[in-house]
Amino acid sequence: MMDARITIIKQDGHDGQLGHLESLSDWLSYESELHGRIRKSALPPRVNELGGIVDAIVVALGSGTTASALALALKTWLAQPRKSDVTIRVEAGDKSIEIDAKRVTEGQIESMLEQALRDESSGEQHETP
Repeated sequence: MMDARITIIKQDGHDGQLGHLESLSDWLSYESELHGRIRKSALPPRVNELGGIVDAIVVALGSGTTASALALALKTWLAQPRKSDVTIRVEAGDKSIEIDAKRVTEGQIESMLEQALRDESSGEQHETP
């Protein structure tokens, strides 16, 4: 099973990185295909900090339907008016893709994500063993 790591690499506006990550985490948690597969990733705490800062969302990819559900959920989240100022990075295995919501159309987002989440060796999306 592979993990997809999602980070906010650019944001304009007032929400900030943590606000966008919280929003995205909430959004993904409502997807039934992704239920129980989402966790927040935090940086190790610095000196005099009680906890680390959330820097990414990690989604455990199982079947091809999980990858498709993630792609569709991200496409829908990015299409929201307040998310048009966001650039995300999705990493899965040795692949990485950046999506600037201002620069791509909704139709491009889903196909870009599905391509990034596709298993290079078999041409298939990640499957549970």
